[in-house]
Amino acid sequence: MRTLSFVETATLKIRLVRIHYKNAARAMDIAAPTTADFWTTAQYTLKTYPIPGIDVVRDTVELYDGDFTSFFASAGPGAQGTTGTIFDILTNLRNAESFLGIPIRTIPSTTRIRAPALASSDSTSSTPSSSIRP
Repeated sequence: MRTLSFVETATLKIRLVRIHYKNAARAMDIAAPTTADFWTTAQYTLKTYPIPGIDVVRDTVELYDGDFTSFFASAGPGAQGTTGTIFDILTNLRNAESFLGIPIRTIPSTTRIRAPALASSDSTSSTPSSSIRP
């Protein structure tokens, strides 16, 4: 029988960007996933990978109004909408946060909140850090 040994690692730091999809041409207005949705999905990561926990270092909701079908088929102009592509949105966030002197990958958590407490904390603005441990 073989024994596996794991090296202790740091928590997985996540910059959470929840996308609100609103496309008038397709008559679609889909709310962004909730933070509770994220933590439900994060449970899989905690069960699958040998990490001690997950820290959400920042959480925002961003609007995307482009056309997913155009983007995935050809990265065409319909994908951009008025908000730019999803990659444009993420790049703009990264650049803005880096400009403010906030290194996205190394923001320390300032508040530790267990996942169930997050169910009612959805917001369209940046929220404090939160974390979950297995």
